[in-house]
Amino acid sequence: MSVPAFHITYDFKTTDRNKITDKDFIEDFLIGTIKSLKMNILHGPNLMEGSSKNPGITGFAVVDFSHVSIHTFVLPHGLENEVFVDIFSCKPYDKEQVVKSIEEGFNVEKHKVNYAVLSFGE
Repeated sequence: MSVPAFHITYDFKTTDRNKITDKDFIEDFLIGTIKSLKMNILHGPNLMEGSSKNPGITGFAVVDFSHVSIHTFVLPHGLENEVFVDIFSCKPYDKEQVVKSIEEGFNVEKHKVNYAVLSFGE
């Protein structure tokens, strides 16, 4: 029996540096996204600030079917004002809801969405 897995990465650039450096906003975004996908948080969200040489925020939560994470980058090291969201789950979820949540939460400029349905097992 094969087991499907669903993986979306949403990479975008924003002009709203305040949101991508606000730990409370990032935590609320993670919790809201997870709840909107009807997933349950098993651990987290955990948030960490980057170093002074590479400022930004990384946040992740372990959910009942896998994980949700976000990484923000602030300084111009080739990733100025860039954000990367990653959701991996063995439970199907609405990828359009993820895109909507991100675009409503952040001032998204250019973006790239990657979505894959993987199969494990036989």
